[in-house]
Amino acid sequence: SVSEQMQANNPSCIVAGEHQCFIYFVVSQFDSYSYLFNKPTFVSLNPDFTPNGTVVKGLRIGLNGKEPAVGQAFAKMNKTIGDSDYDSTTKKQVLSNLGTIIELQKGADNDEFFLSFVTLDTSSDSNAHKAVICGDGLVCDPAAPSGKPVSDIGLRTFDEINATMSALTGVPTTTTAVQTTFERIKQQLPTTEDINTFLSAHEIGISQLAIEYCSALVNDTTARAAYFPGFSFTADANAVSDTDWSNLVISPLMNRVMGLNLLTQPDSTTVSTELLALINNPADVRTDNGATDGKPDGLAKCGGGCPAGRTELVVKATCAAMLGSAVTLIQ
Repeated sequence: SVSEQMQANNPSCIVAGEHQCFIYFVVSQFDSYSYLFNKPTFVSLNPDFTPNGTVVKGLRIGLNGKEPAVGQAFAKMNKTIGDSDYDSTTKKQVLSNLGTIIELQKGADNDEFFLSFVTLDTSSDSNAHKAVICGDGLVCDPAAPSGKPVSDIGLRTFDEINATMSALTGVPTTTTAVQTTFERIKQQLPTTEDINTFLSAHEIGISQLAIEYCSALVNDTTARAAYFPGFSFTADANAVSDTDWSNLVISPLMNRVMGLNLLTQPDSTTVSTELLALINNPADVRTDNGATDGKPDGLAKCGGGCPAGRTELVVKATCAAMLGSAVTLIQ
């Protein structure tokens, strides 16, 4: 109802306290995803109504407290009620012959619509289209959007996780070990981007896939030499210095997996410290059946010397810890 806004110029819009002037659409559900709004029309139910130059400019359709960004075919409308298009017999005036599509959100039984205008008679809002008409013709603020707030961050889904890990390691998704693992655990990976759906089971599946990608990378001598230039995979893990672990293993991983200069990302110093502790922590903190196991916790700490292949194993584990973390899961 728009009668109260038009009462100043047309007192006959309200008769005996009842609204008499309206703007209406022919509306139908167009398909499973949208509504069709057609031919906005002014009408007066008072046979004595006389137009008096009422301006209707910049009409927009609102849905559930918001103005949709698309489908605003009437945003440039600029009509005067009472011009040559006004039918004095039916007391109607078609404001536009256009139709438009507006998205369906909750369904026909629950979606709520409102109209807003840049100018409606003497009421004007040239800045933000907030002269909203709702209810019984009163000017009011749009209702707050219903439902719970939606997070600005989400999860990568199973196919996105697989493609991301492939891109970050350079290992093709068609690699036999990787493809076999992905087919086995893909139903265990996230299927929706909603971060509230994340489960511990997802992390187990992600870790398994990350291990396969990192193993394939390190097992390929050409690929690993390009990914970790200058690092000796045949060296005794226990003899590799913290500087080499940091500069030749951790830094290439962070530069490739974390990215650089993003607006939102983990603190690089914290990540580097955690990864170095995974590799070279001399403390015995991890427990076995409630007691420490008598061995340093760092993967590269093997007492007098590490067995053959230990250095490769440490790099795989460090890579998997990085690749299977929230750094790649969150988007």
